Amino acid sequence: MKKLRIARQPKAFTIIEVVIVLAIAGLIMTMVLIAVRAASSSRRDTKRIQDVGTLATALEQFAQNDNGSFPVAGTDITYTGSSLNTASNFCSQNYLNCSSFNDPSSGSAYTFTTSGANASFPASPLASAPALSCSSANVGLIQVIYTSTRLYNIQMCLERGPYTYVPQ
Repeated sequence: MKKLRIARQPKAFTIIEVVIVLAIAGLIMTMVLIAVRAASSSRRDTKRIQDVGTLATALEQFAQNDNGSFPVAGTDITYTGSSLNTASNFCSQNYLNCSSFNDPSSGSAYTFTTSGANASFPASPLASAPALSCSSANVGLIQVIYTSTRLYNIQMCLERGPYTYVPQ
């Protein structure tokens, strides 16, 4: 008796199976990229929040050493553009290492509000000012609100929105 051979098709993936696998791999890669971007943004914002705390500590040390008075723009603090001038009293007396007080995203110096109702370190310090209006264009912008003898708050624009530091 003769055995009949049944022709078998070679084992291979169908086009539909390949497309499904590629779609799943694409979705996984998209989720990984989103998670990495979110983690990077969070890391930069955490660094900015730490820098605001460092700035607050430096301001309070300055006031402690200056008979309770906080620095004043034009006298103790000067600007190069809207960044702290490293030759100003506040920076040169080592309250804050202004040359490395930089935004983690750009690596350039933080910018301060320098004019209008939102001015940081005003010559005539105010106890309040309008809240910062934050957008993606001004991430890292800092506003310091204080009177000559009391630090009220420091506001900063983060990637996730405004942040306010209130001293204890």
